[in-house]
Formats: sequence, C-alpha cells, structure tokens
Amino acid sequence: MKRVQKLNSKGFTLIELMVAILLFFFATLGVAQMQLSSIRYNSQARHISEATVIAQDKMEELLALDYTDSGLDETDGNESDDDIDDNYDVFKNIAANTPDTGTKFIQVIVNWVDNGANKSVTLETIKAQL
Repeated sequence: MKRVQKLNSKGFTLIELMVAILLFFFATLGVAQMQLSSIRYNSQARHISEATVIAQDKMEELLALDYTDSGLDETDGNESDDDIDDNYDVFKNIAANTPDTGTKFIQVIVNWVDNGANKSVTLETIKAQL
C-alpha cells in the first residue's frame, strides 16, 4: 500500500484570499450604500423639521393676533407671506366663520423643493372670537 504523505501547509491559498477579498468588497459596498441612504434621509428629515418650525412660528404669530386684526382677514386662496429664507415659501389661508360662526379657520403651508420634488408641511387650527 502506498502511503500518502500529508504536507504541512501553513497560510492561505490564493483562491482563499481572493474569496475573502471579494466577500469584504461586497460587505463594504453594502455599508457604503446604507451610509448614502442615511445621508439622504437625514437631509429630508432636516428639511421637514425646519419647515415644521417655520410653520409653527407663523401659526403662533397668527394666533397671538386679536380676532379682528387685519392679519387675520379672510383670504381667497394661498396668500404668500414673506419668505423666511430662500429655501422655503410660506402661505396662509384664513376662512372666517368656518367651521362655525365666530371662528376663523387658519391654515399655514410651507413649501420647498427637495431633490427636484415639491414638498410641503401644513398646519391647521381654529381661532374662536372671545
């Protein structure tokens, strides 16, 4: 009978190294894709947060006015307000006696463009005559 002599092999073969490098490459590619998605979604969340703060500030400003103040006069459509900054457009809609007599329906809309898509945040409330 022939005896098979086992060689004492230390280290890795070239194929094993290539497979390991390939696995590392695909894992790194997946992590990079997740990082890019995270950056994009964080940017979108920042815009939504900023627009919401702008809308809340405008709504608080309108609610602080007296019921009969000219700043709360009824508007026919989207009345543009001064732009807070170049990225956001602020609009307000005010309807008198809606939904009931002695109330005003107030709507604040903040629009912006994010990656070529139009986005908006809308806040609504009702102010009663006291």
